[in-house]
Parts: sequence; C-alpha cells; structure tokens
Amino acid sequence: RLSPLDIVLLATFTPLWGLCFALYLHNVVRGELARVPVYITAAEDKDKYPVVRGFRPGTVEENKDLAIGDQLLRIGEIDLHGVGSLGFVARVYRAADSALQVPVTILRADHREETWLNLSPLASSWGMAPVTFGFAAMAVFVLLRVPGSRLARAFFATCLTYSLQWTVFYGGPYVQTYAWAVIDSYSSLLMFPLMLRVLFLFPEELAP
Repeated sequence: RLSPLDIVLLATFTPLWGLCFALYLHNVVRGELARVPVYITAAEDKDKYPVVRGFRPGTVEENKDLAIGDQLLRIGEIDLHGVGSLGFVARVYRAADSALQVPVTILRADHREETWLNLSPLASSWGMAPVTFGFAAMAVFVLLRVPGSRLARAFFATCLTYSLQWTVFYGGPYVQTYAWAVIDSYSSLLMFPLMLRVLFLFPEELAP
C-alpha cells in the first residue's frame, strides 16, 4: 500500500512533469524548439540597452548582419530598455514567427538599422522525447511497485528530476520561458545529489 508520502510525491511531481512534457511536445510538433543564437551583455540599468557580446557556435553565418557590440533596441514591437539576459531570451521567443525569425532594431555607430535574428533549431528535438518519457515512466513504476520504500522514493525523485532537466519547453509566452528557466536550474542543481542518495540507500536492507 502507498504511504502518505508516496501519494504526495505522485500527486505533486507527476502532474508537474506531465505539464512540462506536454509543453515540450507542443513546441516540437510546431517546430518551435530552437535556441537564441546570440549572447548579450545585459543592460546595466533601465536607461540602457543590451549589447551583443557573442554568437553561439555555428550561428554566425545565419546572423551575419549582426556584429559584436551592436546595441539591441527592439525585438519586433518589444522595446528592450533595461532588459537582462533571461528577459531578452523570453522576448525573442515571444516575437519569433513560424520560420524562427525575429525582426530586430539595432544601434551601430549611432545609426539605427533593421535586420533579422535567425533562431537555431534543435537538431535532436524529437530524440529527447523517449529519454524523458522513459525516465518518468520508470520512476512511477518503481514507486508503485515498491510502496513505502525510502529507496523507491529516492529513485522516483531522481528519475523525475533527471527527466525534467531534459524536458526543454522554453518559448511562447514569457511565463513559459521563465518557468522553464526555474525548473531547469533547480533540476540541474538537484539531480546529482539525488543520484548519490540512491547509491547510499542501496541495498535498502544494509544501508545505514
């Protein structure tokens, strides 16, 4: 029989994983899973604009109208006054069209110019689905198969956390990208300590 803690874990983390996985599949099906090709230096205050400081490897040719040092004034109709790194990424995804292109207004040598920012599609977007689903399914199966076990609960938390780390669902509304950033950060921090806990608890009959 499932313990109260087992039920809490299943009722809390399984729906959260399901929502993240559904958003990930939605982006994959629509072909919207892509990375922002530029790195920026965030605006220092609300009167400043972010500045291009580099490009992702392999994306320079597609974005050759941009250069390091360009100030980014607008993304589509969205002003970039005082925007930080995560805010910039969220606004790019919000403004991207179906071709994964974003109109951008830049300031270079005191001249305003209009150009395009071309997002870089993820080549392995579908390839992550079996991995993320497999770890989540295994987590639920083990907890249901061995209820009331500390080891099973640790294994459940580890597998779901690892699965969430690979469930990339950024894009669309601002809140979706911000939510992904929070979940990705915490899952990245927690998954290795959780893995160690599983090792320390195995075998459960002998673990201190």
